[in-house]
Amino acid sequence: YLNHISVSNDGLYIVASYDNGIVKVFRIEYDKITPQRIRLVNYFTQNSEVLLSKISSRDMLVFSVLNNGKIVFWSFATRLKHREFDLGIKKKSICSGIYHKATDNNCTRFCDVVDVINDDFDGCVTVLLIDRILQFSSNGTSVLREFVLTQEEEDNNSTYFTCMALYPLDYSFDQRVLVVGDSNGTIYFLAVSVPEFGDPDTNEIEVKDNPNDSESDFNENDNKIINNNGDLVVVGVHRNLLKSHVSSIFIDKEANSIIANDQRGGSI
Repeated sequence: YLNHISVSNDGLYIVASYDNGIVKVFRIEYDKITPQRIRLVNYFTQNSEVLLSKISSRDMLVFSVLNNGKIVFWSFATRLKHREFDLGIKKKSICSGIYHKATDNNCTRFCDVVDVINDDFDGCVTVLLIDRILQFSSNGTSVLREFVLTQEEEDNNSTYFTCMALYPLDYSFDQRVLVVGDSNGTIYFLAVSVPEFGDPDTNEIEVKDNPNDSESDFNENDNKIINNNGDLVVVGVHRNLLKSHVSSIFIDKEANSIIANDQRGGSI
């Protein structure tokens, strides 16, 4: 069965993920500006079910989330695996689907992974989990940043991330803004805070030397690298903007607007 389908940012490729561990990449062929047909370009197989995949036309890479809690970077030009990261998922918890509840721990899938965004502009791959945001370089050599969702003490129900979108500023700006929704109708705006010139960034991100190691990439015993990539920080937040779980966020760059929808049919 088909689990997920996605189109590249430039509209040239389609990537389809299946429950039998196969990922297929298709090329969209155009007649001027009108799509005419699609053809299979390549495929990739894994021993685990593929939950979702995103594709980068520029780097000819696919980023596939597997049902074993890992994300694989592979080339659809050569069908070679470039890198595999353990996302550090401790247990199977909730799903972003509308039929799952926050207390549903009986899901048979690693549904902690909500979405993946690849940004060809700065070569960054962002993975949204229910309680964290991870950013990788698209060449798969390092973990760039991690942001952890903090729970409010007065919040009786566990808050979790539900969706995200990328707000690309004009090309005269190098900053990219992530717009993230949560289960309480709150919208977060996050961006990379780069250290001042001359100030070292002591942010430590843990990365494994062996990509085939079964433990998490965020284990305390892993080797640590100090990078100058800055931190992912909240630059704005609108709490309880919607009345329920934020189900989707759309960016209209031409109109400089953001459209967010919730589970009850509300929108802003």
